[in-house]
Amino acid sequence: MEVDLERISRIVAEQYGIDPGALQHHGRRAGEAKALALELACRHTGLNQREIGRHYGNITSMAVCMARRRFREHQARDNPRLQKTLAKLEQDIITED
Repeated sequence: MEVDLERISRIVAEQYGIDPGALQHHGRRAGEAKALALELACRHTGLNQREIGRHYGNITSMAVCMARRRFREHQARDNPRLQKTLAKLEQDIITED
């Protein structure tokens, strides 16, 4: 099932209590929330990293790749809370009507 980028942004923003527009700013101001949004977008939209990067702050496909790698290697692997959050958000985007 392919998911819309706006839907991912909205669900991630709700989880973190931020405005969905904050995820679309260039840079790392949205921190963990943006990293999760990028990861979920790559997994569930069917879009390439260039298209996803354009939506999330007009960042390059390489920046998306690096953010995902950082997320997977440094955050999600050894962080049970983040793993649980990722699983919850993933379920929310798949099951939401």
